[in-house]
Amino acid sequence: MICLFTNLFNKLKTAISGIVCTWTHNTDSDLKCDILLFFATQTEKEQLEIGAHEFGFPFKEKSNSQIGSYYDLGTIGPNRVLAVKTRMGAFFHKGSASQAIVLQATTSATSIIQLGMAFGIDRDAQNHGDVLISEWLFPYDYRTIEHDADEHQEAEGYRIDYNRTTKFRAKQSLINMFDRERSLGDHTFVVHSGGLLSGGSRIFSQLFLRKLLFRISSSSGTGGFIGGEMEGVGLLAASNKANPVWIVVKGISDFADDQRHEEIIERRPEACLNAVRFVFSALLREETVQAE
Repeated sequence: MICLFTNLFNKLKTAISGIVCTWTHNTDSDLKCDILLFFATQTEKEQLEIGAHEFGFPFKEKSNSQIGSYYDLGTIGPNRVLAVKTRMGAFFHKGSASQAIVLQATTSATSIIQLGMAFGIDRDAQNHGDVLISEWLFPYDYRTIEHDADEHQEAEGYRIDYNRTTKFRAKQSLINMFDRERSLGDHTFVVHSGGLLSGGSRIFSQLFLRKLLFRISSSSGTGGFIGGEMEGVGLLAASNKANPVWIVVKGISDFADDQRHEEIIERRPEACLNAVRFVFSALLREETVQAE
């Protein structure tokens, strides 16, 4: 019986080893890359393709049994780059969290850049089409909601506590690369670096946004935040906090207020394309930096 079990175990081990070897071979030959570009919407995909054509990069759609459709942009600067669509937001199958975990393992990518559109934080200091770089993310859905009672322990409402919620810093080498592009690049838009709010809510209310910022920073100002979006929080699942692999680079399409619905259809192509142009310029400049 023991011999039979041992033989079965060895056969199973051999079969699994063969599957793993095949999977690894496919990864090495077809999917291996240095940088993954994530996008979530049709507009983001369209503007990514337009930007690739502007810079003379390929944008070839391919399909793989492990990950489905993806786009091969070839080598940009010193890096091989693939682009993959995620579901809007971090949640559910093929949301940014799911895709980040699966695709990093499948492609061996060392960096993930989430591209697209975001909301700005201040109409007086920012403009539609400006580009936002996430030095850090704040996952605002992660919070404590506590019962709030008077001195007689009778319910008066609830209290939201962000004391246990921390900022997650983006990959430092990506921050440095985009800071260089911000300083050296000749762009028609302004680039802002700072914190991004990231979570599952679609925020179309300035009142909610201002209350959220106040609860987080305990001040009436922006608290170092430059905007907000929905996919970045999912990238936190791809690496531990001490060694992040991600960054978010997005253009401002709206300001999360009552004018959002009127503006976004007109403004989102420009916002997405500016983010793409900025990222591509930075990746090309990286080749020059490494050669110096």
